[in-house]
Amino acid sequence: MAGKHGEDMYLLSLMECVSYYQQPADNILELKMGDMVIKFRPRAMFSPQNEIVNYDLTYLEQYRDIAPVALQNHVKCIFQNTLRVEILVSSCRYLTNLPILENVKTSYLKGSQAVASVLEEFLFVHNNQECVHIVPFISGNFNRNSEIFSIPKLYCKRSGFAAAAMIPSFTGNCLILEQAKCDTVLLIQLLRKWVDKTAYQNLKMIRVSLFENYYFPHGFPRADVNLREILKDFKTKRWDRSNRPQIYELDPQMVTSYVESVDCSQFLDIEQEGGGKLGSVFITHDSFEFYVWDGDPRSSL
Repeated sequence: MAGKHGEDMYLLSLMECVSYYQQPADNILELKMGDMVIKFRPRAMFSPQNEIVNYDLTYLEQYRDIAPVALQNHVKCIFQNTLRVEILVSSCRYLTNLPILENVKTSYLKGSQAVASVLEEFLFVHNNQECVHIVPFISGNFNRNSEIFSIPKLYCKRSGFAAAAMIPSFTGNCLILEQAKCDTVLLIQLLRKWVDKTAYQNLKMIRVSLFENYYFPHGFPRADVNLREILKDFKTKRWDRSNRPQIYELDPQMVTSYVESVDCSQFLDIEQEGGGKLGSVFITHDSFEFYVWDGDPRSSL
């Protein structure tokens, strides 16, 4: 749980539900939150230099449904403002038992597998989120009007065949799909609709990397990709430093590695019909990247 003051974020609490305490529970704290008394056990968190940097509060399963809500209400009462809540779930199997928290803006969902219907229920209950990271493999199908398609910033580490549903239905700003199983047809359709201004007008970036041994342009077999051939129906131009910057800065919430920016000097540029936004695209045998430049990109040169 985090509090927000202006653009700064302050960590208020880390909480974890456990089935039992691994060591003798000799430092249990009874904390009164509102009209409830809940037992917590503080646990130190250490830095690489072996310094205590924070504490988290562990609690037993009997408090699963009330502890997070009680803490949120307690902190809201103290600070008398609306908190920005971020959820970190170690396994998506816990989503069905997650208490309803207010003002959830970001979720980091881990584990080995996530069922589409369970994700949909979680996103329906905790709606209006700004950013969701989904690490597990996604199984099952999403409904046509699923909440997941409208998340502004969505990252799926093991998207698989779910990528084929997300690409044509996405209405958000930033989309990263890794280990995807899809064809270039969907991505060319995305570019066409963006150029025609018939869809994807909120899009700022999309990056798709394919599943191992799965290749563009048609899934298999592996073949050399001719970027200009795939984009032959578009009016493309090579990078001109007088039209846009060379480097595209990624949204901080979409940085999934140490790379915080992208060198777009080898990308082909596409402009919307009738004038409008400028985008840069690059395709290899196993990846697709498309970045949209905000406003007039020449203004930042």
